[in-house]
Amino acid sequence: MGKPDLTNQAREAIIREVFLKSSGNFLARLPNGLGSELAAKYSCTESTIRKLLSRARKQGVVDGNMSFSVANRKKGRCGRKFKFTPEQVKTKLLELPLADRTTLRSISEKTEVKLATLHRYLKHGMFRAHSSTVRPVLTDANKYARLKFAASMVGSDMVLKEMDDVVHLDEKWFYITKVKRTFYLVPGEKEPERKCKSKRFITKVMFLSAVARPRYDEVTGLWWKDKIGTWPFTEKVAAARSYSSHQAPTRQRQSTRYLH
Repeated sequence: MGKPDLTNQAREAIIREVFLKSSGNFLARLPNGLGSELAAKYSCTESTIRKLLSRARKQGVVDGNMSFSVANRKKGRCGRKFKFTPEQVKTKLLELPLADRTTLRSISEKTEVKLATLHRYLKHGMFRAHSSTVRPVLTDANKYARLKFAASMVGSDMVLKEMDDVVHLDEKWFYITKVKRTFYLVPGEKEPERKCKSKRFITKVMFLSAVARPRYDEVTGLWWKDKIGTWPFTEKVAAARSYSSHQAPTRQRQSTRYLH
């Protein structure tokens, strides 16, 4: 079994030691015993030391060029060869429409390239994955409104406003529960019962949240956080008919379905 390759750090250390221990004529011939000493220290052969010095000479170290490199040149030049070149992979992918390039499995079926091979090519950067998100279409009026709002945040002295008097509002729909949830129970604890009429139509509730810029209160000496509050859009509605759980016209709280 041969000796392991020298690391790039060890290669540079060998060149530095040659610089320090030679009298200046090391480019013609190593000092007596230095080659064997370095070979024993770094677990390599004397021919390896001479090859490193030869590479340094060819890069102009004789003329004072100290930007030479003696790094290992095996990376990318050894191991199993790729079946397809990067140009061939690019051509195969461009021949497919985007609709057929959503998963590696579909690409494998269309191009007849093995799935494991595609994974390896993806790892080596022959192609990349991209997540596409649908965005709203902006009309000219929308763009003008955004530009006008951004300009309103800049004062006459071209300094951004501190926005201490601005409150941001946002609405979002949330399901009141999930179809499947995981709970961690202790031994002997009763499992929770979660039931609804249909798991395909779980009730959603809209929440309104208000936030503002955090600020320091000089009176209390505390920082006020940015959260103002969150409120659900619900209403109490009289039941239209009687059920086993309640009698009409019992008022029940429900999610507001229509917002005006």
